[in-house]
Amino acid sequence: MLDKPESDTFDWVVSWPLLKPHLLPAALGLNSECAQVLDIGCGFSTLPLVLADMYANVTAIDREEHCVRHMQVKYQDSRVRWRAADCCCAPDVAALLPNGYADLIADKGMLDCALTEGTATKLLCSVDQLLSSGGLYVVVSFRSADLLLPLLSCASLAWNVTHEPLPMSNGDPASICTISRRGDGGPCQEEVVSKHVDQILDWWYTQQRPMLTADREQQIRDAWTASVPNDGCEQDGANLDSIRLPLHRAFILLFTAEERVELDMHDFVEDILAHLGSEAPLAALEGPQASTEHSAVEQSTPRTSGAAGIRITLNQALAYIKEQQ
Repeated sequence: MLDKPESDTFDWVVSWPLLKPHLLPAALGLNSECAQVLDIGCGFSTLPLVLADMYANVTAIDREEHCVRHMQVKYQDSRVRWRAADCCCAPDVAALLPNGYADLIADKGMLDCALTEGTATKLLCSVDQLLSSGGLYVVVSFRSADLLLPLLSCASLAWNVTHEPLPMSNGDPASICTISRRGDGGPCQEEVVSKHVDQILDWWYTQQRPMLTADREQQIRDAWTASVPNDGCEQDGANLDSIRLPLHRAFILLFTAEERVELDMHDFVEDILAHLGSEAPLAALEGPQASTEHSAVEQSTPRTSGAAGIRITLNQALAYIKEQQ
């Protein structure tokens, strides 16, 4: 799902050769010398560098300061301005741009992250505030047109949206959406955008692409049963729901490899703890098993403190997935 051209760079979704035709100044109708280009959520991506080969004014931002510092040091001779900022906060980002706005906002995977984190509304409203009157927002995403087109077609945003499929390096389809302003739009209303985003996501996950189909539920039940002989599993009766699995094992059984790209172990632990509340079955771990499970939950950060001792039942796991979709 990603291309990794160097050991200390990291590019989501697709590599540059596939993107180039979509981001050329001529293709977008932009002036390469005058256009202000903003790459949001740059991380360790080399996209800002190739954009700087085509545009004279490129700013790349990420909220993770260590990412920005790394890129500043490694590519200090490049024309890219690497800056630490949260792309969901338009005033902070505008202060970093020479004219306070962007003629091109490049988003490779940022909207995907925002959808996972629940910050899509803030991101879209921030982009709307940062775009110049003739500006373009280009979104490169794992998501399909069936979700992206209705999601980005919000009346309060007043955007024109075009979509093209974009094959990833492994052959799976991705998407590229090019968004421009309509002439009839005013300032976006965050409450309206939020309601729109929630409605589209509810429709998508409950009707179009529910996570918990009948087939998937049966697969999870079968995998849960097959986990009985494994270390760390607890069973205090013959009933299937009496099988309690450690969180790291449940995480693997509940989500596909593709889904685990978007939802990491830390986020899962945080979400499942919130879902379980006081029902979390804590188990005192002792000896070698304790250290093994602590390793499996990635050494327990403050967000996941105590998670290595939690085991969940099948019904709790299924209820959690239903809640998430």
